[in-house]
Amino acid sequence: MLKAQNVLKDGEKKQVSLKAARINAELTQKQAADELHINKNTLANYEAYLTKPDIETSKKIAELYGCTIDDIRFHAR
Repeated sequence: MLKAQNVLKDGEKKQVSLKAARINAELTQKQAADELHINKNTLANYEAYLTKPDIETSKKIAELYGCTIDDIRFHAR
């Protein structure tokens, strides 16, 4: 699971950004992109919230980062 988990007062976990989840997993963008079989620029666009990954890619990202898709924020606030 994520190293730094933020918990809100009601016990609900606060989502972390896609970039923070990658950093918590101790991966560079290139390493993560290579593992996911996507272009590094595509991952950078996901992290900048310029584009959104599809559900299957979101699941792969969460698995690679050692968390669930509910732990990661895939959209801008």
